[in-house]
Amino acid sequence: MSTDVHQTLGKKRIEAICLEYGLMGDDQKTVDEILEKLEPMLGKRQTDKMTQVILEYIKGKPHHTQIIEAMIAINTEFAIKRMKSGRID
Repeated sequence: MSTDVHQTLGKKRIEAICLEYGLMGDDQKTVDEILEKLEPMLGKRQTDKMTQVILEYIKGKPHHTQIIEAMIAINTEFAIKRMKSGRID
């Protein structure tokens, strides 16, 4: 994965956050896929479209709540790290 989130946090940190929320295997893959799909929309105020993408990916997944919680944690950590580094777009 080559998203800004993956580059900033690193694959191991994203995996660790997923594990904190009980996500493994296919669920971690879902998180990676969502991050990749959302990358082009970041910073473009496409909240409705982003929400729609997330809902499409988690539909029918038994751990949908944990996926959302992990995504919030990952994106929060990403935003904090970017602010501290002065790399705010």
